[in-house]
Amino acid sequence: MPATVLTGTAAATYLPSVSCTSPSACLAVGYYRSTNKSTTPSYPGLIDTLRETESTAMRAPSPTGAATPATFTLGSIACPGTRSCTTVGEYSYASGKSIGLVEELSGGGF
Repeated sequence: MPATVLTGTAAATYLPSVSCTSPSACLAVGYYRSTNKSTTPSYPGLIDTLRETESTAMRAPSPTGAATPATFTLGSIACPGTRSCTTVGEYSYASGKSIGLVEELSGGGF
């Protein structure tokens, strides 16, 4: 599932990790508190891309089996090349159990 560009508002964002392949090309990962369409907040993963002077925030793809509303965080990212990144974090199953998460950038998408 591709990442979705964020168009709503987020109550709070947290971006604990940034990786840059050049001074003008960086990715930051974390999560945000969403209040859209629900009184129960969710905490989906967040990917923020910086290219030159433009920044684009995207909701990370939800892992299969993740709880609804979404609760998953991305805590660290490493990008050894311009089209090669790996991010790690955790997510909660619908049952409430948490599990580790690894997502890889391949061909321009996670």
